[in-house]
Amino acid sequence: MKKIEKIFGVVICGVLMLSSMPIKTLASTTNYKKENWKTTMPTSECDGDSCNAGSVEKGESTTETIIKGNENSGSTKWQGMKIGPYVEGGDTTIADSIEEELQIGLGPNKIPNGEFFEVSLSLKDTEGKYVNEINVMAQNVDGKNVKINVHGTDFVVDVTEDGIYTYYWKLFKDNGSSSVTFAVKKADGTTLKAETFKIDDKFTGPDVRGIDSKIENGKESQPVGADKVSVRWIWFCNVQVTDGVKVYSTPELSVVPELKDENVVVDSNASDVIKGSLGNIKDPEIKKLLENNDAIIELETSKVTATNEEIKKFESVIEGSTVTDFFDVSILLKVADKETYLTELTDVITLTVKLPELPEIADGYKRKFYILREHDGKIEKLDASLSEDGSSLIFASDKFSKYVIAYVDEVATSINPPKTGDNIVMFIGTTIVSLLGLGIAYKKLRKENA
Repeated sequence: MKKIEKIFGVVICGVLMLSSMPIKTLASTTNYKKENWKTTMPTSECDGDSCNAGSVEKGESTTETIIKGNENSGSTKWQGMKIGPYVEGGDTTIADSIEEELQIGLGPNKIPNGEFFEVSLSLKDTEGKYVNEINVMAQNVDGKNVKINVHGTDFVVDVTEDGIYTYYWKLFKDNGSSSVTFAVKKADGTTLKAETFKIDDKFTGPDVRGIDSKIENGKESQPVGADKVSVRWIWFCNVQVTDGVKVYSTPELSVVPELKDENVVVDSNASDVIKGSLGNIKDPEIKKLLENNDAIIELETSKVTATNEEIKKFESVIEGSTVTDFFDVSILLKVADKETYLTELTDVITLTVKLPELPEIADGYKRKFYILREHDGKIEKLDASLSEDGSSLIFASDKFSKYVIAYVDEVATSINPPKTGDNIVMFIGTTIVSLLGLGIAYKKLRKENA
């Protein structure tokens, strides 16, 4: 353990200073693919060989990226890497809560005996000035396991089996103080270890300041508040692993929002719903391919010719209905060289379909629209509403096969209400009849009592 502490004290990542460059939002969905890692620092950030940032290579699959340090033939095997490959962060504040996950290949065979690397989640203030970092080292110390340590804390966990593990950070405010939860998880989601720390001077290096202070004229001054601190970079440094560190991204899902004939459009949440439904795929080959490959979703539509018998079958679902425009909607999943169709989702997505030319509505009638869906031999009635311009129908569905537009023309009102003048005449007539009735009853009463 003393050996680990000594190494941590020597090779913790150096201070980073950001210039005023465009910043992307950092979120839990950050995609750590080869093209997203930066290896060239701005000239103003370089210090000697600190811009010598190693290499980023594509791995065996589209989701695997290999990060390597620069080897040196001299007395020092690795050089540079004071600043390693990095991904730009964003200006989401800790007060808003920030979550980040990074999947890394770990184990005694992936990180050989004596080799190590570091990953740092770097905190900047809203001006882009360096504040602090949460630095994590992984090192194989005995050839049997890889020790993971959060610098400045007692957090240590051993990884004894080769596999893909997840580093998880969550930054948030707790009773006014900035805190971070860090965890190491196995591929099946099991947490090996998780701890929550207050972000204070325990995380700081030689030139790093506390999170609730800022530098003015080279000196720390008044607190600025943790809600003004952002995560700006996540980066590797001191990568001293011969074969490099393998980082894995989540497979991407691309959704074509418009169908090929441009008659049907899906809403913006379709991508998330479809992505969340991929876990229900039963084909074991497709499921395996999704673990390491990007996926493409295409929504396809086609007009369907219906027989008179089919038309009558659909019209019998809603009394007095007229059906028109039979069409099919399919969700095609492409992954690697395989294709399959998704026929059911875990939630509905909203679709907008253009209306065909229809007969005009007769005076005194109103038209109500429906979508009829035939799935697995069963026809169901779905509610549909008109778009603002009246050109399309909007409906929601979680099953995909054959659809039909149906409508019913109904009488606008069952009884026409009398006009205002008619109401007055009716009131006067009723009053006269009532008064006449009272007069007759009064005369009869006087005659009986005479």
